[in-house]
Amino acid sequence: MIVLDDILVDVQGRPRPFGDSAADRPWKVAIAEAVGCREVPDGARFMVEIDFWLPVARNANDTWDIDNLIKPVLDSLGGVIGWRRWRGSTQADDERVDRIDARKRTVYDGEVPGARIRISALAMRKR
Repeated sequence: MIVLDDILVDVQGRPRPFGDSAADRPWKVAIAEAVGCREVPDGARFMVEIDFWLPVARNANDTWDIDNLIKPVLDSLGGVIGWRRWRGSTQADDERVDRIDARKRTVYDGEVPGARIRISALAMRKR
């Protein structure tokens, strides 16, 4: 039986919501580099916990909808949750994520925006 260790990382940077395509690349790269890569067995299932530390909004367009903040994080986890097996473009296999626990808050004075991300393996199932 393969046991996958939890991954816990703090990622500094300005969290970017889904749909902010050009601007979200540096955020996604920072997450992917922080979590790294590992061998992911078939049937592995995951829980992802995310604590966002958000900057004060600069204008009315700075919105922090939590569902839109989660998607770029999941899209960046392919190296540790596996890659979707299909003929389309390379994508993280976020179908393997069975549980998400996400929270957000505005940064405290002197604190840097970013996120704490924990990826935990759940029970494996056969595909």
